[in-house]
Amino acid sequence: MPSNETAPVFNEAKKHGIPRGAYHFVWWCRPAKDQVRWIRKHIPRDPDALPPVLDVEWQNGSQCARRVSREDALEKIRIMMAGLREHTGKKPII
Repeated sequence: MPSNETAPVFNEAKKHGIPRGAYHFVWWCRPAKDQVRWIRKHIPRDPDALPPVLDVEWQNGSQCARRVSREDALEKIRIMMAGLREHTGKKPII
């Protein structure tokens, strides 16, 4: 189970019958494999949870001003989608 606050929130929501799921905002300035490690650490494995969501958008106005090529973006997305699916057992939503 993750070591942060996510697991207790997931468990409490589950206890009360509240639908819950994970949401990950893609950070273009970090390697996809690092983000998958973060996902594995912070998102509980809950077979009753909603499918995970991968938010894919440009971080306008953020610290990350790096523009990635279409090919790089698709590869990062592919790696993160595979990591989410492997970890949660559910097909992620973009």
